[in-house]
Amino acid sequence: MDPRLKHESLDSQPIFRQDVTLWRWVLADCMRNPDLRLRKLSKVLNSTKKVQELNIEFQDCPEMSNTQLSYIGQSLKRLSCMKDLRFILKECSLINDEGLYALCAGLKKFPSLESLSLGFTQGEIADRGIQRLSSCLKRLRNLRNLELNFYECETSDVGLKSLSNGFKNLKRLENLSIDFSLCGKQLTDAGVQSLSEGFKRLNLSLKSLSLNFPFNKKISEVGLKSLQESLEKLVLLQKLDLRFQVCLKVTNIGFQDVMKGLESLTLLKEITLYFSRTGITDLALNDFGHTLKDLKYLEILRISFSKCGLTDAGLCFLSEVGKKLKTFEAKFYSCAGVTDLGLQKLGLGLGKFVSLRTLSLSFRECDEITDTGLESFSEGLGKLSLLQNLRTDFGRCSKITDRGLIFFCEGALKKLVLLEILELNFSGCSGITHQGGFKLCGIVKDLSSSLKIIHWNFSECDLLSDIELSIFCKSLESCHLLEKIIVKYGQDKSIIVHGQQRIAYWLCYITKSLAEKRKKKNVKVEEKGQELKKEEEGEKMLEEKEKKEEREKTLEKNKKKNRSRLNGLKKLFGCFTEKKGEKTKRF
Repeated sequence: MDPRLKHESLDSQPIFRQDVTLWRWVLADCMRNPDLRLRKLSKVLNSTKKVQELNIEFQDCPEMSNTQLSYIGQSLKRLSCMKDLRFILKECSLINDEGLYALCAGLKKFPSLESLSLGFTQGEIADRGIQRLSSCLKRLRNLRNLELNFYECETSDVGLKSLSNGFKNLKRLENLSIDFSLCGKQLTDAGVQSLSEGFKRLNLSLKSLSLNFPFNKKISEVGLKSLQESLEKLVLLQKLDLRFQVCLKVTNIGFQDVMKGLESLTLLKEITLYFSRTGITDLALNDFGHTLKDLKYLEILRISFSKCGLTDAGLCFLSEVGKKLKTFEAKFYSCAGVTDLGLQKLGLGLGKFVSLRTLSLSFRECDEITDTGLESFSEGLGKLSLLQNLRTDFGRCSKITDRGLIFFCEGALKKLVLLEILELNFSGCSGITHQGGFKLCGIVKDLSSSLKIIHWNFSECDLLSDIELSIFCKSLESCHLLEKIIVKYGQDKSIIVHGQQRIAYWLCYITKSLAEKRKKKNVKVEEKGQELKKEEEGEKMLEEKEKKEEREKTLEKNKKKNRSRLNGLKKLFGCFTEKKGEKTKRF
């Protein structure tokens, strides 16, 4: 534990030391006496002046008001040594611009502040509050890290324009993160243009930029064009994170403009681009590949083009990426045009990344992927001998069967001897049975020297049962480094275990319980066998009785028939004798 750390609980009388420089509070669900709790917090803050790092988080406090927040704002004024402040309000629906006013009043007293993180989710923060924050930022000349999160607030383009003006004096700012998720009612291209103008003022210091505008139906290629112009000026940028998911007006033109802006950022090491459910097609990804070709220092690449109009042709971009890539994450969720051919191309592109350490791929609900595509993909994946973290999602790819899973185990997993994290999702692949499960359990033994986390999802694979679980447990006995196990299989069956000791206890318990289940099953089988034998013997006895009765009946019938015949013969013979006697008498 950090010796500087002071973690207080506001439910009891706080005890503190004067030499503490790092304080953290997390208040969750403060429905009970929120005013009393905040007064205690303000007293604690007033008791010391040496705090340099402060982390306060309010979670689900719907009764918290602006007046109560002002207690903290007044207390912050005395902390003149503050260098790092993180203040998060989650689901505090009564907080509006006045609350942000009170907080900014305290922020002005921090001339040496270097890191600031503010979060307001589901509040009523509007343009007036953002303008107040902007005027406050102008005084924080030593700020190096700035993170602003206004999730589901009521900000408009006016607020973004005032926020961009607050960047004027931030000449030392290195890391900037701005999140306006679900604020799409009033934010348009004009707001993005204003922010882009503010980014240009940070061209001599900014190294990391994160911009998040998901679920916005008004942002189009016009806003992304202005973003391109600002990116061209940020020549020192090493990390870029752009997220415009479900921005329906974003098309290939806007994405291509962003790619043009990346061409001048030759120092980039990490790129994150999330453009799911937009108008992007294969054409944009081809330009993306050409841009990546010139980024020689690129090590981390995260992309998401789920539910876009992508086909197999769009997956060729990976062949252009530099060989220094260490982390690659891609989501192609529900791209109906992706088939076995695209998966094969992606596998061939992955084969050259010999230094890759982390790989995460999602092809969920790509119905045209079959065992053939998984086989060709496994060939390229098997060449990544340094891979440590692997996450693949083929959920609801209904054409994948045991054959594909066996190829995946033999062609890829068996060769990844340094693998530490293995996450596989084949949920809804009803063609996977005990044969694929047996093969996957056998692979665990080959990776026992390195595996630390196992997360498998085979839910809705109805042909998997507890038999595969028992084999899986036996394969885990040699995995001494395991820290976490999550396995889902069949219908609503799951296993979640954390910690090495708990895993060891769980293995002992599960093996015993499975052994007991087997014994009970064997006893039941024996009992059923005996019952079946008794039933068979009883049935044989009944059959024999029935046969005897039938024989006796047939004998009686035959006897009756013979008797009737004899009686008939006797009658005939008697008549004949009587007639013969009459003749003799006449003579």
